[in-house]
Amino acid sequence: MNADRRRLTVEDLWAFCRVGAPAVVPGGRSAVVPVTTYDLEANREFCRLWWVPLQEGEPRPLTAEEFVSRQPAVSPDGRRLALVRRAVTA
Repeated sequence: MNADRRRLTVEDLWAFCRVGAPAVVPGGRSAVVPVTTYDLEANREFCRLWWVPLQEGEPRPLTAEEFVSRQPAVSPDGRRLALVRRAVTA
């Protein structure tokens, strides 16, 4: 093993963002994607929904950090977003 390399630890794995199943907006120009992160010290999970353009533009968060937001569903006309959310407990 190279001296500059190290093995992945459990902490490293929990530090990765986890990307959930996207809800593609009709027309295919963008998607709403749940991204989950973890705070090991606080033993908390956070999940935000992100709007992700599939052609041009920058992703941006759609939901606040103080909620866990999941299971996005876009209406057939692309004008409404349904989701499941709960407050992050202390």
